[in-house]
Amino acid sequence: MNRLETSSRRKPGSISKYWIPAFAGMTLLFSLSPVFAGGPYQLGSSISGQPPRWPYHNSEQKYVVKWKADGGRLNSRVSRETAIGWVEQIFDKWKAASLSVEGENAPVATTALKSVPEGDGNVGVDITKENYEVYVHPEMGSLVHATIIFDEDGSIITALSNGDELAKGQIVGYGSPILDGSAKTVIGGFVVLNGLFVNGQKDLRVHDNEISPEDFKAVILHEIGHMLNLDHSAVNQNTAMVCVFGESCDNPKDIPTMWPELLTGDQYGLHHDDIVTVSWLYPSKAFNEKFCKAMGSVKNKKKNEPMAGVHVVGEGVGNPAFDARGMVSGVLYPESVRSPNGDYILAGLSPKKEYEIRYEELPYKEVPSGDGTKTNKYSIASGFEPLTNPPRGFGGGDIRTIRCESGGETINLPVAAVVFEEDKPIGQTSESPGTESTKGWCALTSRGSSFTLHHHAVEIFGIFGLFVLLLWRFGAREKSFSRFIRRPR
Repeated sequence: MNRLETSSRRKPGSISKYWIPAFAGMTLLFSLSPVFAGGPYQLGSSISGQPPRWPYHNSEQKYVVKWKADGGRLNSRVSRETAIGWVEQIFDKWKAASLSVEGENAPVATTALKSVPEGDGNVGVDITKENYEVYVHPEMGSLVHATIIFDEDGSIITALSNGDELAKGQIVGYGSPILDGSAKTVIGGFVVLNGLFVNGQKDLRVHDNEISPEDFKAVILHEIGHMLNLDHSAVNQNTAMVCVFGESCDNPKDIPTMWPELLTGDQYGLHHDDIVTVSWLYPSKAFNEKFCKAMGSVKNKKKNEPMAGVHVVGEGVGNPAFDARGMVSGVLYPESVRSPNGDYILAGLSPKKEYEIRYEELPYKEVPSGDGTKTNKYSIASGFEPLTNPPRGFGGGDIRTIRCESGGETINLPVAAVVFEEDKPIGQTSESPGTESTKGWCALTSRGSSFTLHHHAVEIFGIFGLFVLLLWRFGAREKSFSRFIRRPR
C-alpha cells in the first residue's frame, strides 16, 4: 500500500518531539530534538521556495484546517470533552495571531486561518498503540484531516520512540503535518498528547512524570504549530539555553512557543517569532499589505558559494528580544534542489521602524550520547537535510540595519559573506567588531569547531587567569606552580 509520508525534507520517521527533564535533581540524558529552521517544518520537492500549506478556500478566503479527535479520553482525570476544549482554545490562539504596526493603535490580525472539526470531529475509535499507525502513516488518498491522538498510558509515545520505555516519562507530545502525493499541500497531520503528564500522579519508578495543565497546554500549542507546518524557532537562544524547566529562567517571555523544549509556562503565549512565522505561512491580506519583509542570502566567503544552515535574525531596535524573527539560510529548498542554497526571508517588519539584521550559528549544546561520547543536543535527527551537523566555527556578524517606509515593501539585503574562524587573519576573532559579542557568550576555535561557552565559564576563567597573572607578577616559578596544580598522590 502506498502511504503518505510525514517527512519530505526530514529523515524518515523524524517527527517533532517536545521534551522536558524527567528526573529532577538527577542527570538526564536528553533525547535529541530536530535542528531549528525558523520556517516551514516540511518541504516538498519544488524549486519555488514555497513551503507546503493547508489548503486555501477561495469561498472563505481562509486556509482551512480540518481535524478529528481520538474517540478515547486523555486519561482518568481529563475527559475527552475537556481535552478537546483545550485543543479548540489552542487552535484559536494560532488563528487570533496579531501584530502591532508602528503608528496604529490597534493590533492587526495577521493570519487567515480557520480550523473546523471534520464531520462530528470524532474518529470513532479509541486510538491505542495497536491502531495508531493508520493515523500517523495513512494510506494514500485516505486523509483529508488532522488527527488529535490522546495517549492515555504513554504507550504510543513509546512506540514512536522505537520502544524506549523512558520516553513516555520525557516526551510530552509529538506532532507533524502530512503532505499530499505532490508534497506541495498539507492535507493532514497528527498530534500525539501524552496523558501521563496530567493524570494527577507522579511515579518515576514507572516513568510517570507530571506537569501543570498550563504547561501541558503549552505543549499542545507547540505541537499544533508543527501540524500547521511551523518548524522550531531559534530566536533568543542564549536566553532559552540557560533556562531549566521548573527551576530558574530569566526573561521567560522571550522564549518562543516553538523552541523545542518545554522550559516555562510562558510558552503558552505566542512569541513574536511564532506569530510572524504563522502569519508568513498563512497571511491575512492585512499582513501582506501593512508589513514589510527582507530577503537575502548567505555565502561561504572562502568558497564563494551559497551557505545553508546559518541562522539569520531580524530584531527591532530598542526591543530586540521581543521583536525578533529568524530563519535558517537555505531552509526553503529541499536537498535535492538546494545545490546549495543560502536564501532566507524575514517577514513581519513594521514600517518606519529600524531593524538590525545579523547572522549567528544555530544552537549548540554538548550532551552525553549512548556510546559514552558527547554530541550536540540540537543536531541529531536533524530535519534540515542534509545538515545533521549545521556549520559551526564562524561565530556571528551584522548584516545591516534596515527600515521600510510603507507596508508591502520588500528589502533586498546584501549577501552575507561568512568567514570561519580558521580562515580569519591572525588577531581577528568572532569578538571583533561586526560580530555578535554582546550577549555573554564567546566562540573558541579548535580545529575549525566553535565551542559556545556560557559567560559564567568566562568569569571563572577570568578569575583563574588573574590568579595565574598574580603568581607570575610576584615571581612564582613554573616548577612551583606545577606542584600547586598537581593532584596529590
